[in-house]
Amino acid sequence: MAGVMAIAGSQACAQISGNVSLVSGYWYRGAMLSNAHPQPQLHLGYDGKDGWYAGGFASGVDLGPRTGSQVQLMTYAGYLGHLPGDIRWEAGLIKSAFLNAAAYNYLEGFAGILADNLSARLYFSPDYFGARIRTIYAELNGSYPLMERIQLVGHVGHLQIFPDAAGRGPESRSRHDISIGLSAGFADWSMRVAWVAGRPYADGPQFYGTPKPSAWILSVSTSF
Repeated sequence: MAGVMAIAGSQACAQISGNVSLVSGYWYRGAMLSNAHPQPQLHLGYDGKDGWYAGGFASGVDLGPRTGSQVQLMTYAGYLGHLPGDIRWEAGLIKSAFLNAAAYNYLEGFAGILADNLSARLYFSPDYFGARIRTIYAELNGSYPLMERIQLVGHVGHLQIFPDAAGRGPESRSRHDISIGLSAGFADWSMRVAWVAGRPYADGPQFYGTPKPSAWILSVSTSF
């Protein structure tokens, strides 16, 4: 989603774009949402010429024995503004929904700063994964060209959970995640291999068993 929103709104004229991907596993903010199974994914985005943008993301997920295999849908809308130089800012909303597990649906607001190869964002949710907890998620994403078609890509994230007005909340109130890998592009195709790792927290949304702390993820995408 961060990659999709980084592109959105950057064009001078309105356009629709997207890509289809196959991933060996779907990790989201340091948590595995596919039970280590491969999943298809789809991105669609509309970039308005006046800075407004919107789009959606769909992925297969496997949330365990209670809900099984199903689809996660994320829709977003935002505005991209320009600062002096090549720096841009953005703000918007994201709605995450699970087709057969509405109890996990939630809404987030986000704001960020973007440069050519670096972006930073903050996300706030008043009801993260439907767990009645308020969260802020901070992320930093970057890329560095190694060769003409190959880039080094990285991500660092931190999820902070806040207690309610009465001071009640989970004992483990934070989680960190990181990923680093290589991305290669050939015409309309791209491939990425990345090592991802996350520090699990016992009181957050858990779908199956004990989550693995790290994994290698391979993804192949084609754009249209």
